[in-house]
Order: sequence, then structure tokens, then C-alpha cells
Amino acid sequence: MKLQKLNLKRYKCFREDINFGIAPLTILAGANNSGKTALARAIHLLVSSLVLSGNDSHEPLLIHADEIRHGRTFVDLVNGHAIHGKLSLSAELANGSNESLLNVTVQNVEKSPKPDDRQILN
Repeated sequence: MKLQKLNLKRYKCFREDINFGIAPLTILAGANNSGKTALARAIHLLVSSLVLSGNDSHEPLLIHADEIRHGRTFVDLVNGHAIHGKLSLSAELANGSNESLLNVTVQNVEKSPKPDDRQILN
């Protein structure tokens, strides 16, 4: 399957939705600190989290995989480093006439020191 499109929201420097089409040859160009590496690494983050999902980790996104560290903690991935922030990553894949959409939205929730406390998210 080929990656056709990538969508990021609240990931690293991308605060708003960014839709990015992927062509057979895609060149990322821009000023320093404009998000080129973050965009390229978002693909790795998504793919490695899927491929390595059979490991013992209970994390939805593997922050450290294949010797690439995307951040120290999940908070490093969220735009503005919001402690309870959430981010969305999605990819559109195609193989001939077959298309698949992969979408993940992850929110960081701090664990309560009291086991009886519950956190409910909508």
C-alpha cells in the first residue's frame, strides 16, 4: 500500500489541521524550525506504532522505536506541550482501487493517586 495523504492536528508545531498529499516524489523544503522533520517523523511514529503494536507496551503511540526518539514523553508530541493535550494523526493508504484510512486521536490523562477517582472523556 502507498501512503497518499497525511493529516496532523496538534502534533508538535502543527496546531491546526494540516493535510499533506504524498506524491511518488515528495520534497520537504522550508525554513529552519518550520516542521519538516516533525512531518517526516509523524509518518514513522504512526507506522512504527502499528507495526510494533504486538509488543508489551500499553502506550498507543511508541515514542521510541527503531532508535528514533520522538520525544521524552507524550507531552513532547502535543502542540504547546499541554499536559492533558491531545493530538490526531491520520493517513490515507491506497493500493490500486483499495483505499484505507487510518486515524488515531490520543489524549494524555494524568493518573490520579487515588484508585477510586475516575476520569471520563467524551
